Amino acid sequence: MIYKDFSVLARVPARGIGKLPRIKWLFGLSCDDQSLRLEGLMRVLGLLLLATVAGSAHATNDWPSDFFGTTAVKAEPIYTRGELAGCSMLFAATTKDTAYWRGEVAVVRGAFVLNLFGKPGEKFIAPALRVGVFKPNADGSIGASKAPDFIYAVGSAGSTAKDTVASQPSDEPGYVVASIKLDSAIIGLIADASLGKSITIGYSRGEKGIDQRVDVDLSVTNTDMRNGKFVRERSTQPGSAFEDCFTKLVKELTIPKR
Repeated sequence: MIYKDFSVLARVPARGIGKLPRIKWLFGLSCDDQSLRLEGLMRVLGLLLLATVAGSAHATNDWPSDFFGTTAVKAEPIYTRGELAGCSMLFAATTKDTAYWRGEVAVVRGAFVLNLFGKPGEKFIAPALRVGVFKPNADGSIGASKAPDFIYAVGSAGSTAKDTVASQPSDEPGYVVASIKLDSAIIGLIADASLGKSITIGYSRGEKGIDQRVDVDLSVTNTDMRNGKFVRERSTQPGSAFEDCFTKLVKELTIPKR
């Protein structure tokens, strides 16, 4: 059952956001971590790319429609020194980047993260979003790419676009990290992640670049090719795991008395 007492979050002071220490675990696990290694997808992607190149069909219109979409998600708790320090929902998806790459294939990878900070008696949650956009190579591997300049997420309670407090490049090349104010949009994303709903990730390049958006289905656990078609496996497990982590995280919070 979805955690419902979100009212406690409204009483948690959102201090410290924007002045967070730059350490690797801060914004969740690497999307190249073993927990989200997409060997199966990359193998399928490589075979399809090779077939496309062999047929001299480079246009995005030549890709099957079921190729685009969420490829995998996974919920992962974050620990430091053996103690729970946050919760993350990792995701990967493919889309047509019509905003910057003339409709070519883009692999969007990242994580929605809830970080726990503060000393005992003064702990608080600092939400963050981490996104990287990459071009796939002909062998199915992920090529290098410049990180987006602006990222946000849209869930059932609205967008985080206006709630970004600070943004900076990740320690891992190709990714950007946004620290986000703990507001209604974040609470909606927590519920969406727990229920395995779909959210939208947006990114842009340049000061006035247009947004490229990609939908991410938070119930997709794996993507494979069967009988010439891309098949997405869905489960409630990622949502349940994220909810379980979040429930434990809330117990660590310092909740001011009314």
